[in-house]
Amino acid sequence: MLFGTDRAADATAVGGFGGERGRRLALGEATISIPPGHIAGELERPFSIFDIEAKEDPSKHIVLVGKPRLLTPEAFVREAASGDRGARALLFVHGYNTKFASGLYRTAQLAADFHIKGRVFHYSWPSGGALLRYDYDSESARQAQLYLRQFLNLIVKDAGVTHLTVIAHSKGNDLVLSVLDSLATEQGARVPGRFDELILASPDVDQDVAAQMLPRAALLFAGTTLYANDDDKALRISQKKAGNRRAGQLMADGFPMILPEIESIDATAASFAALSLDHDAYVDDPFLRADLQILLAKGTRPPDLRSPGRMLPRDSRRGRFWKLLPYGAGR
Repeated sequence: MLFGTDRAADATAVGGFGGERGRRLALGEATISIPPGHIAGELERPFSIFDIEAKEDPSKHIVLVGKPRLLTPEAFVREAASGDRGARALLFVHGYNTKFASGLYRTAQLAADFHIKGRVFHYSWPSGGALLRYDYDSESARQAQLYLRQFLNLIVKDAGVTHLTVIAHSKGNDLVLSVLDSLATEQGARVPGRFDELILASPDVDQDVAAQMLPRAALLFAGTTLYANDDDKALRISQKKAGNRRAGQLMADGFPMILPEIESIDATAASFAALSLDHDAYVDDPFLRADLQILLAKGTRPPDLRSPGRMLPRDSRRGRFWKLLPYGAGR
């Protein structure tokens, strides 16, 4: 995969980048190995506790192969442009508490699970990679806007990638929406072009802020999908800390955010593993994962057309949304 990051270089960190801010855009290429027995939805990594990790086994685990290769902007553009122009490319932007290598692993897993045939990109903003560094992560995502915008311009404008799906998770949505909003609203600026799909997975963004940015950002895409989950424990903690509900939660009236050009899905009924924070519905729940795979492969919408029986349209005073029914539930 090709990556961009504004993390500071760190020779002691896996992949060569740590959690501090580099204050510049670095570009590179990384190779990730997926084990032969990979199970969709699983991020096969060695057991770890207190940052002490068991030994990697490429036959069982998703691993980084060798060291990432740093690229000049010119070399990056050549590599990005060398892929199949007709195939859908993927850009994944990680969330809070994510180390550099962990973002690469997740991007590779998504590309494998969603059968991405085009180029795979990852943007890694300088998360501190620790539970107690939430405030640092929030500010790091905010200051990364300049660098993500440069990265997008290299991909879409300079390399000419025309079928780009953007998946943003958790706090990464704050960064992505801010950049897309500026692209869509800047006076006199040439917007790089229309992207394919924008996927907002458990967005950790203030609901009022998201309500301002989302309709404008969505204008750049053929379709925008928001996955909300009111059982998301990570977003509940963020809500208490910030003092307002997050875009990935339901609103006070019990419905998800409903905005123009957005297909909002109430995925509260998603299935999770025991002891999970319920923060990764888009990849953990097999039904949602299949729903997203169909969307990326065929562009089928609205959601009830690609997932009949369990993804049902519902109407509220604010408009239409879609609700995921529990397994075995009737209409």
